[in-house]
Amino acid sequence: ITNTCHKLLLESSVKGTKLMKIGGRHMAKTEKTNKLKTQRSAEEREKYLTSLAMDQIEAQLKAGTAPASVLNHFLKKADKNDADLDKKIKEQQVELLTAKAGALSKDDEAVRIAKEAEKAFRGYKSGTTL
Repeated sequence: ITNTCHKLLLESSVKGTKLMKIGGRHMAKTEKTNKLKTQRSAEEREKYLTSLAMDQIEAQLKAGTAPASVLNHFLKKADKNDADLDKKIKEQQVELLTAKAGALSKDDEAVRIAKEAEKAFRGYKSGTTL
């Protein structure tokens, strides 16, 4: 490699170019690289990589080439999600029953107060004023 080509080779590592031999000459050609975007934080990078992995898994599932371990993972996850949903429903049913019981006890208290008030009013003689 000539000095000029060597210089281009050194520059290429900095600029992302690649030396190619075209027609007996070494020429610099820009190479498009498929590098991961620089992320601002570890959390963003993790989200991005997870997204890439999920895209790959989705393609494997659609093509029917996904390994059994991947299928088992998603089946277990679906079962866990169903169990979590059932647990939330049961917790909300308990809350609803507790609220209904509280409302019934308040109704019972209101009925008791109304009966006491009715009894007190019957004790007054008609025609008496305060």
